Amino acid sequence: MTPKFTQQNRICSFGNITGKRILNSISFLLFAALYLGLPYHIQAQKVALIGINVDNFPGDDGFAFVALQALPAGEKIYFTDAPFDCMTQEFTVGDGLIQYTVGTGGLAIGDVITIVEDATTSNLLHTSCAGGVNCSDGDAVLINGPMSVTFTESLSAFSSSSAGTAIYADVDEFHSIIASSGSTEFVDPSTCGFPNALAVMLTVAIGNNGHFTPANRTACVTKADLENLANYSASQVMSTTRFTMISASCTGPEIYVTGNGLVIPDGNTAISCPDFTSFGYAESNSTSVSRMFVIGNSSMASALTLSGSPRVMLSGAGAAHFSVTQPASGTVPANSTLPFSIVYTPTATGAHTATVTIANDDADENPYNFNISGQSLAALPVPAVALVGFNTNDGLNPDGFSFVALRDLPMGYIVYFTDNEYLEATDAFNTGGGAESIYKYTSPGISKGDVVVVKEGMVMNSVVVTCSSGSTCSNSDVDMLGTPISLSNGDVLYAFHANTASTDPATIENAMDTIFSAIGIGSVVTPGCNHPCALTTILSADNSEYNPSLRAQSTDKLDLQNSSNFSSGLSSTVPFSNINLSGASGPDISVTGNGQVIPDGSMMAALYNYSHFGVVATDCGMQTRIFTITNNGDVALNLTGMPIVSISGAPEFVLSQPATGSLAPGASTDFMVSFSAIMDGSYSATISIASDDPDENPYDFIIEATASSTVSFAAIGLIGYSSSPDEFSFVALRDIVPGEVFYFTDDVYNLADTFQTSDGLESLYRYTSQGLMMGEVVRVSEDPGMANAILVSCSSGASCANGDVVLLAGSFSLTISDALYAFTTSTASMVPTTITSNIMDIHSVIVPFSNTDFVDPTSIHPNALVVHLPINDREYDPAGRNMTVEKVDLTNMANYIAPVTTLSVIPFSDVNGNPPDMTNPSITCPATQTRYLDASCNYTIEDFTSLAIASDDCGSPTVTQSPIAGGMISGENSSMVTLTATDGSGNTASCSFTLMVEDTTSPVAVCQNITVSLDGSNSATVTTGDINGGSTDNCGSPNLNASPTNFTCANIGSNNVTLTVTDGSMNSNSCIAMVTVVDTVSPTAVCQNITVYLDGSGNASITAGDVDGGSADNCGVSMLSADPTSFT
Repeated sequence: MTPKFTQQNRICSFGNITGKRILNSISFLLFAALYLGLPYHIQAQKVALIGINVDNFPGDDGFAFVALQALPAGEKIYFTDAPFDCMTQEFTVGDGLIQYTVGTGGLAIGDVITIVEDATTSNLLHTSCAGGVNCSDGDAVLINGPMSVTFTESLSAFSSSSAGTAIYADVDEFHSIIASSGSTEFVDPSTCGFPNALAVMLTVAIGNNGHFTPANRTACVTKADLENLANYSASQVMSTTRFTMISASCTGPEIYVTGNGLVIPDGNTAISCPDFTSFGYAESNSTSVSRMFVIGNSSMASALTLSGSPRVMLSGAGAAHFSVTQPASGTVPANSTLPFSIVYTPTATGAHTATVTIANDDADENPYNFNISGQSLAALPVPAVALVGFNTNDGLNPDGFSFVALRDLPMGYIVYFTDNEYLEATDAFNTGGGAESIYKYTSPGISKGDVVVVKEGMVMNSVVVTCSSGSTCSNSDVDMLGTPISLSNGDVLYAFHANTASTDPATIENAMDTIFSAIGIGSVVTPGCNHPCALTTILSADNSEYNPSLRAQSTDKLDLQNSSNFSSGLSSTVPFSNINLSGASGPDISVTGNGQVIPDGSMMAALYNYSHFGVVATDCGMQTRIFTITNNGDVALNLTGMPIVSISGAPEFVLSQPATGSLAPGASTDFMVSFSAIMDGSYSATISIASDDPDENPYDFIIEATASSTVSFAAIGLIGYSSSPDEFSFVALRDIVPGEVFYFTDDVYNLADTFQTSDGLESLYRYTSQGLMMGEVVRVSEDPGMANAILVSCSSGASCANGDVVLLAGSFSLTISDALYAFTTSTASMVPTTITSNIMDIHSVIVPFSNTDFVDPTSIHPNALVVHLPINDREYDPAGRNMTVEKVDLTNMANYIAPVTTLSVIPFSDVNGNPPDMTNPSITCPATQTRYLDASCNYTIEDFTSLAIASDDCGSPTVTQSPIAGGMISGENSSMVTLTATDGSGNTASCSFTLMVEDTTSPVAVCQNITVSLDGSNSATVTTGDINGGSTDNCGSPNLNASPTNFTCANIGSNNVTLTVTDGSMNSNSCIAMVTVVDTVSPTAVCQNITVYLDGSGNASITAGDVDGGSADNCGVSMLSADPTSFT
């Protein structure tokens, strides 16, 4: 099994940590089998069956087993009479299944338990034991099927991590099997993948019932003895007599090594925290980790000699980072132990592994080897919080705890707390018996050093949250999940982070990826081996709190873990003013929208952090949100995705990538998402950002939006505000139905989409309409004769009364620097703070320049009308209300004047707070398009509109082109095509691109053969026309060229002539013509007279040359002949 620190590379990063931790079950089972190895080397087997009774009378069905390991309270062993399948490694479902749970105090090696069925009541089990062992009938429970072992069956003991009938198929370890002499189902598990399992099948002589003879249990007993049938005798009564000594060897020396009291098997390479083979984490060239190990000799007769020099040796690539304090002696007496220690002091960062070798005189374990490993970091990381108070209920001080922020915790940052048991071996909380209390703390935004105290409230299952002066907190910051808060003396409380959005306690604990802090009394399992940032404080007394008087001093990690700095007393919110922790957080990603953290894994979209885009008008609306990726760590953050940010889900969301994929510590980069839709409905998508943050990769969250064709634009607009007298006025921007409710407040708005009430709610007014027509105006005034009495006036013909407006909170007091908001709420509550924290829409705001805490709500409520005024004593000019007034007019401060005496209720004759679409669409043309002439040298213009990229804020525009599709172009041509996008309101946008029309068709070359005669000058010539047999081209007459064209006497005969045909676009083709050259000119014969003389024989002869007088030919004389040539 790989060391945990190389599996997970825990860095305890800071943002909303949501690491993705996967536990390899196969590796874990191997790990469990190894690290729980039995002292004295009966390996992973925890129990051995040593007796069975299959007859009902006089003894009843039952069996006995002995503990081969020290078994803790709560350990579960299963027994079944079901047959075992070696191939599937499963028991057959249906036969009896007994679950035995080790009682309080556990079992020691050699303890014997008997389980027997009741003599009269079937399936009722009785448990017996001896020798001071704690056992009771409830320890053994029949959880499936009847338990009725027959002489043809066998009984098996095994361990399983499953529940219910799944136990049959999930055999973690097969411990033992026993069967009567007549069994037909007996299989030896040592041949089925469980080599150390014990197997006993009683002989015929013993019969169907027998047990390990009690008299033989006092001697030293080995595994071979437990399987030796000579040690068994017939009996229907199972004896509880203990075994005095169970050992792997009862003669020669027998070595074993333990770490933290757990056997480390010889040859072990599985690194784990519980047996000390993992040294956890240390800072390079700074800190060290020491582990104590014990060499044991389980032999009862012989001493063990450590023969190495040195006695304990280290080797391997990482050995230089470890050092050994050698055992004090080279001899380990029989049944004795000898300690030694190893210190890990790394001098370089990274994982370091070494092999421990102990040479000895054990006959079969020489040398004894096992691996150790440690992980070195440049600096151990800093946790997000530290627990600094732990209080159990003593009647005076309620259950509770306190913690200090070791860094700034942004709004939305989540920390969980639990008092459930932490299991170091599996790096998980023990949820097997059901999760205990879980507290989910969601930060409202607190600073480094701030302290938060969480206590049980006076009302059952409630909590009271208090915090340092100047910081923000409320009871709602903590959600209680699971069982009620109940800390008791002996509990340990853990602060941790989990990668889940679930509210189920077991799911949260199983998703734990980083433990920040642990605090408790007495035995505290230290999580630091698996979690390098974890702080552990072991208190000496209950109801202890970090001494408030010490919190102004410089405080480091050692101080926070030093129990002497804790004192008994009530929880204190005194902050730590000088937190001085060193350490690296590594790369640490967070994502914000609107300046608010969006937690990794968030499945709940919200307006205030932009993950919800609100309601957007179908076919006309578009909402754009900008999100920020920040590196909160002190190491560069690399965004490793391709693309950097990915989006999946509704295609109505369109994402623009960030500018960079690498962020230095503290650096940020933005990305943008836009939403528009053509159909009503709810839409969602998932944003995913891959990075090298070790705990939040990938960083995922949900975004949502709603598209509606009946989107709610501003219903009313504030048009007047006066501080003397106190009054305001508004206009109906649409018809307001009777009973419709609006609220007005001068409280401070924040981007959590609530009004600030922590310092006391200011004025809050509720207006219930009697019905208003669009354009009608309502004025709300304070009665000058009675404080906080409200007078309501409205336009002539409109319906209103003083009772239409009710002051729900505060007093009617408008100042010249206050902003006034008109809004609607999503709650029917009449509680002011509930109303102001459940905003549905903000319709209008009127705000003076002098207001210093104004927050523009249009990032969340884009349709809100915001009117900025030099001072607040202004109203929309009554003289300008008799013309068409649009949104731009209502928000133009130039249209506002000081009131004459009191705010006017003159109506608007044509008000339109939501004007028609005046925005041009956008269009992008394609690049230059090249097309080709056809066989007739023509091109028919096609429809290019589909190549345009066109969009509009009000749906999809129509795209047209000029020249229109279907027109004709002849010959090669370069022209411009214009595409125009037109939206439903007639707004247009155009673009153009070049259309290139080219001829790529080659001419058709046709040749004809001819014969030519040489002339008197010995030459002949041909032209292209002589050999052209009718060559053509799609775009007119092509150019012709022939080669060769001149011939002489040397060319008499057949000659190949190439005719090349080329058109105006330089396309060409060619063919071959056969030109036959002939000579038709006869030679000129010239003779001369000669005289010849007969020889002595009376004969004479001549040659043609003798009589040739200069004969000639145009191509040369090839032959002369004469006749006769002989004379007598």
